[in-house]
Amino acid sequence: MKLHQTNLYALWPMHLHIQIFDLSQNYFLGLVPTNLGNLPDLRTLDLSNVNPCQVEANVYKCLVSVLEIGLACSVESPKERMNMEEVSKELHSIKNAFLASPKTFICIWPIYLIFVMNLCLLQPTMTANAPTNEIDCLALLKFKESISHDPYMMLSSWNDSMHFCNWFGITCGRRHQRVMALILSLSDNKLVGNIPNGIGNLKGLYFFSISVNNLSGTIPSSLYNISSLQTISFSENQLEGTLPDNIGLTLPNLNSLLFGENYFLGSIPTNLGNLPYFYWLALSDNDLGGSLDFLTSLTNCSKLETVDLSTNQFGGVLPISIYNLSTQLTELYFVSNEISRTTPVTLGNLVNLIALGMEYNLFTGLIPTIFEKFQKIQLLALNGNRLLGEIPTSIGNLTQLFLFDLDENRLEGIIPPSIGNCQNLQYLNLSQNNFHGFIPQQLIGLTSLTTLLNLSHNSFDGKLPSEVGNLKNIKQLDISENNLFGEIPSSIGNRFELGIP
Repeated sequence: MKLHQTNLYALWPMHLHIQIFDLSQNYFLGLVPTNLGNLPDLRTLDLSNVNPCQVEANVYKCLVSVLEIGLACSVESPKERMNMEEVSKELHSIKNAFLASPKTFICIWPIYLIFVMNLCLLQPTMTANAPTNEIDCLALLKFKESISHDPYMMLSSWNDSMHFCNWFGITCGRRHQRVMALILSLSDNKLVGNIPNGIGNLKGLYFFSISVNNLSGTIPSSLYNISSLQTISFSENQLEGTLPDNIGLTLPNLNSLLFGENYFLGSIPTNLGNLPYFYWLALSDNDLGGSLDFLTSLTNCSKLETVDLSTNQFGGVLPISIYNLSTQLTELYFVSNEISRTTPVTLGNLVNLIALGMEYNLFTGLIPTIFEKFQKIQLLALNGNRLLGEIPTSIGNLTQLFLFDLDENRLEGIIPPSIGNCQNLQYLNLSQNNFHGFIPQQLIGLTSLTTLLNLSHNSFDGKLPSEVGNLKNIKQLDISENNLFGEIPSSIGNRFELGIP
């Protein structure tokens, strides 16, 4: 939250979950309020260049020093908090440095008192760091040994010349210096090798990303026993195997599972629905299969935002329970599977969808009018199916639509003029259907169409509207294989950039 460079009075929104509070360059009146210490998620406080009660510079420094200790004592993980010995030493330093002046002491006393009172509620945590540090170091070295090819020397810093917390791709906790994040997913690292079983000894790991490499083999079972893990990102490798049946039980804090573009087999465990923080499931481009009944379990994941199951071997029908998926869902992809039957009207409850990709399946029936509820949708891809009927006139309600693809279906009728309301449409593909009638002026005059307009392989007739000249920057326009006649409008010469296949 930023309130810098204002002339506000001291209004403190204590009900907000503020993590970064910027109050710099203001003219607040009165003392800094004591309930500032009650902000539950505060991590950073900026009081630079403010004038609270004409507090002198050393008062400000004292305040910041005390708050920094308070924040260090209140981090979410108990293991990362300062212990009592460290706190006592820091407080004595502050006292000696800043509290000699009576004026300073009076101004800082309310915050100081709140801090000490809350400090009394903390449990002292005295632990030995050396053994766990050694375990983490050895686990990382085992990982390095498992890498047979490192063309860009990404792991060259992984040696005794520096502490392992300073190695490339490693992030450690502030206090105990346990490995919290292992990130080797920079584009084109091209690491070759496998993931050793010893990786499971990184018991403090919460973020593990090795995407976009050439790692192969199976994922060791020990990894799935790191209960602190929140994000696993292994996309774009050559990993194989199955997803363990108990993944939703052994990884209770998991929020993101990104395994796209690998060689995983089998079905998706239903106990993913046990994960209260789960919001991102990306399993595209694998060999996963079976029914989609596991989607029913995902209805328990109230924070779910993205599901990508594209390019697998899922079959059957979408369960009716998909209606109960989280209303926070913004992206849903079933591209290139073998899902059959009618397009589910139950999707209409997902009112916050931004992208829906259902292309290249076996869907039949009409385009559901329920899609008009997708007021936020930007990408709607239904191409490569067996859809029948006409485009609903309600398509004009989707004013945020950016990409609309109905290629390779069995649709017919006319293009509804209401499509002209889609003022953000840049990509429209209606080719290889049975549309007929005139090409509506409302469509051909959409200046937003800059990427593609493909109306080929239909039965459109009449003349090409002169409004085609409004498509000044379109990259690809294809109106071939229709029944159009007459002259090409002279306005077509006004286009700056055009490719006709």
